[in-house]
Amino acid sequence: MMRTKHLMALLLAVPVATCGAMPALAMKCGPREQVRSAIEKGFGETRLWAGTSGEGQVMELFVRPDGQAWTLILHGPNGVSCPVDSGAAWREFQPDPVPDDEGT
Repeated sequence: MMRTKHLMALLLAVPVATCGAMPALAMKCGPREQVRSAIEKGFGETRLWAGTSGEGQVMELFVRPDGQAWTLILHGPNGVSCPVDSGAAWREFQPDPVPDDEGT
């Protein structure tokens, strides 16, 4: 659980810190439903997971069923959504086992 919180914090911090320095991302921003619809209809991707930060931001990951494409979107509390990154060859892994109190 702690690992998931740390990963989510990292994923939320990086796009927020860099969004102002990446004008191309700002040009692709728009209302949440418009951005989601473009990803779903335009690229055939469906939402795989979502997480919410303490500041009310939502990060969503969309993936094509064949795993050949993915898109990460940041939804702000103001209703504006921005694609953060996208790529190819999505793979899922089983979570690492959590060690017990004895470290095994």
